[in-house]
Amino acid sequence: MLDFVLFRAFTKIPSFRLKFDFNSILPSITSLTQPSPIRIILNKSTYAIFKKCIFKSPRQSLVAITLQLCALPLFCLGQDKVKDTPNTSPVIYATANQQLLSLENLVHRINQAQVTILGELHDNPYHHELRANLLRQLPKRSVTIIAEHLPAKKTVQWNLNLEEDLKNAGFDLKAWQWPLHRPLFNAIAELQLPLLGGNLPPSAGKEIFAHQDANLPPTIRQMLQLAKLSENAENTLFQAIQDGHCNLFPKASLPKMSLVQRARDAYMALELIEHQPAILLSGNGHAWKDIGVPQIIKANLPTTQLISILLIESPDLKDLSTLQEVLSSLKHKADYVWFTPVSQRADPCAALQKRM
Repeated sequence: MLDFVLFRAFTKIPSFRLKFDFNSILPSITSLTQPSPIRIILNKSTYAIFKKCIFKSPRQSLVAITLQLCALPLFCLGQDKVKDTPNTSPVIYATANQQLLSLENLVHRINQAQVTILGELHDNPYHHELRANLLRQLPKRSVTIIAEHLPAKKTVQWNLNLEEDLKNAGFDLKAWQWPLHRPLFNAIAELQLPLLGGNLPPSAGKEIFAHQDANLPPTIRQMLQLAKLSENAENTLFQAIQDGHCNLFPKASLPKMSLVQRARDAYMALELIEHQPAILLSGNGHAWKDIGVPQIIKANLPTTQLISILLIESPDLKDLSTLQEVLSSLKHKADYVWFTPVSQRADPCAALQKRM
């Protein structure tokens, strides 16, 4: 899972601050909670979203999202819980022309694609609610859902118990913090859509890390050979892995972990190719066009009609220059960006530091 949360101190980085009313610009669902005005801190390469944070020193300022690498969120000490927000239009932008899209327009574009990759922040409940609603808006047609949350070659058999149906197909309740994804999978079950796994089989990641491509199936090995990353792209992946491990991951092991990540993406790419038209539900990192699943599909089947959609926690959408900068930085990573409310979370680096 290429979900990264990067923490940095604002010690020597020039920045500026501005306030805005979060409520007037963000999409919502009925179960959301209303945030207070938030403060955004920005600089050339990073920006962070804080809700009512009190900074005792610059070192306590944590960066929430590193757009150039991950477009993922930050934990903010002292965050208020979010309260109900009024229903507003979704905030979805096309990165190519920086135009605002309606949900209907996005649905239309998904319906035209052979493959859609629909990202998420795994621990953001809004993302699962919003994508559940999106799936319900799709025209009734034969479309297969591929999920990172299930191992490849596993198919969910819809019976009467959602939790049991998912477990029988290899869904790990504890690892995925069930019932966080319940709204998403509820929608798939209600629509009776085929749901297949796309992730590495159990224990495959450890085997690939230990023995490298010797443990890759021939089809996956061939797909990765055709999709070999450039040196710049490979370095981007290395940095993303390092960021995802709070800069604690041993540098000597980055090539091994990179192959595990690429193998994971190749497994999902193969399932999508074999089950078109298909939608992949995955972390945002897998949806990146430059180093993720789209890159592997395009390298193997260049004519595939594919779109990539990121769901990320919102920057200041009222400031035009900030919005343009954000969208420009994501143009090579996704076709569409859906800005969402921020989710409250604990510091993941604290727990990781204890384990490493």
